[in-house]
Amino acid sequence: PSPLSPPPPPPGYLRRTFPSFPWLFLPDLLTYLRCLSIPLFTLTYLLPSTPRFDSGLTSSLIFALASLTDYLDGYLARRWKVCSDFGAFLDPVADKIMVGTAIILAAGEYGRRLSVPAAVILGREIGVSALREFMSGLGKRNLVKVGYLGKVKTAVTMISLTGLLISPGQTRFYGILTEGLRGKIFEVSVYGIWLSAILTVASAVPYFSAGFKVLREN
Repeated sequence: PSPLSPPPPPPGYLRRTFPSFPWLFLPDLLTYLRCLSIPLFTLTYLLPSTPRFDSGLTSSLIFALASLTDYLDGYLARRWKVCSDFGAFLDPVADKIMVGTAIILAAGEYGRRLSVPAAVILGREIGVSALREFMSGLGKRNLVKVGYLGKVKTAVTMISLTGLLISPGQTRFYGILTEGLRGKIFEVSVYGIWLSAILTVASAVPYFSAGFKVLREN
C-alpha cells in the first residue's frame, strides 16, 4: 500500500476470520490474475473444439471472470482505502490489453461485421492512453480521469466480447449450447459491440476537449 493512503477501515468478517491472508494486497493480486488470463483465454479460443471440449465457451468464461476482477479490484481498493503505484499503473494497462486481444480475436473470426467497431475501439484506447501520458507530463492527469460514460462503455464492451467469444464459427459448434442459441447470442453481441463503439467515441470527447484546452493555454 502507498504510504500516502489513508488507514484502511476495521477488518470485516472475512478479514477477521483469515487474518493471515494478505487482504490489502488482494486488489493488486486480482490485477495480476487478469493479466495472466489474457494468454489463457487466447490460447483456449484458438484450440479446436471437440464434443468434450468447447473452446468458445471455455474462452468466454475465462474472459468473463477476468472482466469481473476489473470491477472487484477497484471496489476493494476503494473500500479498503489501499492502493499501490504499480497497481494503479497496471490496472488500466491490463484492461486495454485484455479488451484489445479479445476484440482482435473476434474481428479475425467474423471479419467485416466487426472490423469497423474494432478499429474505433482500439483507436480510441490508443489515443486516450497517449493523451493521458501527455497530460501526466504536464501534471494535469486529473483532467482526463475516467468518467461515468467511460465506465458504461467498458461494461458494454466486456459483456459484448463475452458473447462474441462464446459463439465462434459454424465449424466449432459443440458443447452445451445449441447452434441456434449461439446464433442469437452472437447477433445481440454484434449490436452490443457497435453500441460500444458509439459510446467509445462519446466518452472520448471530454478527454480530448480537455486536452485541446490545455494545448491552447500552452
